[in-house]
Amino acid sequence: MLSAYEEERLAKIARNKAMLESLGMEKMKVTPQKRQLAKKIVDAPLRRSARVERAVAERARNNDKVLKARKKTRGVKKHRTQPASTTRSPDLIGRHTVTREAQPIDMAATARRQQTLMVSSEILRGIPAHTILSSASTMSAISIKDLHVEVPPDTHIGSVLYPVGKFATMMWLCPGHRPKFSLLQSHQVWSNAIVLFINVDLNDRYTNDFSRLDDSPHLFVNWFARNSLTEESPVIQQLIQGTLSSQTSRIEKPTHNKPTLLFFRFAQGPYVYGGRLGYVRHNVKGHSSSIGFQFELLDAARFCPALNALLTPKEDDGPTA
Repeated sequence: MLSAYEEERLAKIARNKAMLESLGMEKMKVTPQKRQLAKKIVDAPLRRSARVERAVAERARNNDKVLKARKKTRGVKKHRTQPASTTRSPDLIGRHTVTREAQPIDMAATARRQQTLMVSSEILRGIPAHTILSSASTMSAISIKDLHVEVPPDTHIGSVLYPVGKFATMMWLCPGHRPKFSLLQSHQVWSNAIVLFINVDLNDRYTNDFSRLDDSPHLFVNWFARNSLTEESPVIQQLIQGTLSSQTSRIEKPTHNKPTLLFFRFAQGPYVYGGRLGYVRHNVKGHSSSIGFQFELLDAARFCPALNALLTPKEDDGPTA
């Protein structure tokens, strides 16, 4: 039996529960809160593990400060204290594009020294030599696509050019300027001309050889374009549509008057100025092969006997593409 107090208490609980249910309220669950412990202050020396942790944290903070300081200094450009050396163009073709700074060079002394030291001087004995004395009046290099070729006088046709190298030869064609071009290209496209550079007797799958028609004065040379050039390339079309040889079978007339000039060399020696070229023929052997050209040296009659002897093959083969 319950006492009157307990019965009244249970009845009150039932009434409250019924009221909460009628209001759609559930009994709230009260979760006991954890006691917050006060941080103990230990007035004693730190243990070794605590000292190590504190030292590591301090070192990390110092490293962060050093990194932030370095990042700030990286943004500050340092002024160059010494003159820059030879710079090269960042594009394509290169990395092989010449942008040399102006330097005082004694062209005549260099030419004399090279004529006495080079093995090719013996091969070229008896052929007239010409010393290039051109110098650039401007410090900055200019692309040859924006420069005009000054065609050398006919008196220099068949002459060996000193100093040795393509750069001196290119400067010779644009006096007073410093040309910018690719050293690896065998064809150099100027604003008013195309210049071809040929290595003679080079052990390669292609032969840049010379040939004659029997005892005729007509002298021919073969030249092969690089594989990336197609028959539709502007350079190839300019060579095809340019000055014609009298020995060509093409009927169409030239579409422009831009000359094609030739420079060739023996055994990596100095270049020889071969004068103007006339188109004879070309052929395309396949998609993976180079386009082969045959040109006539229109100024070959000005070559000296010693140079003609070097260029005349042992067996007189006719012109072949």
